[in-house]
Amino acid sequence: MARPSKQVRELVGELGRAMQAYQRSTQAYDDTVGKRLGLNPADLRCLDWLVDGPKSAGELSAAVGLKPAATTTLIDRLTDKGYVRRVASSDDRRKVLVEMTEEGMTRTYEMYRPMVEEGRAQLLRLDVDELTRMRDYLVGSLCAQGVFLFCYRYARRDNGTASLSTWVVQAWSRSLVRLLRA
Repeated sequence: MARPSKQVRELVGELGRAMQAYQRSTQAYDDTVGKRLGLNPADLRCLDWLVDGPKSAGELSAAVGLKPAATTTLIDRLTDKGYVRRVASSDDRRKVLVEMTEEGMTRTYEMYRPMVEEGRAQLLRLDVDELTRMRDYLVGSLCAQGVFLFCYRYARRDNGTASLSTWVVQAWSRSLVRLLRA
């Protein structure tokens, strides 16, 4: 593989710095939203997962990274604040799901709506090829991050690093990208 040009290397560096700044800005924005809504970071992460639809307490526990007892406390806290409610599953009445309330959706969306609208306006300025490349990059990055997250959470550790080699992680990531695109 040929060495990338100086211009490409410089742009990659700029993009890396921009992504790091974006991540910091997103974290700061989420922290501020949480404070304004009286929510801690785990509460906000839980609500973020529930935007996609109802989840079981076990699914939320895995998604948020909490132990089951802490997840129950989190759900109780969000229920008391009016953000979520427990409902019986339509598939299995014995199963209890957690879903956002209308009030919870409204209160959180009001805080994020300006960012959603601005982001949408910026994306609408791009053409189909640019949007496709951006989507593909984000999907690939998401897959790689998911694999590394799995490794760091669950893999055996040797001297503080995951035991799986980088090439295995990269292979898994490429496979996940292919599956998501299929």
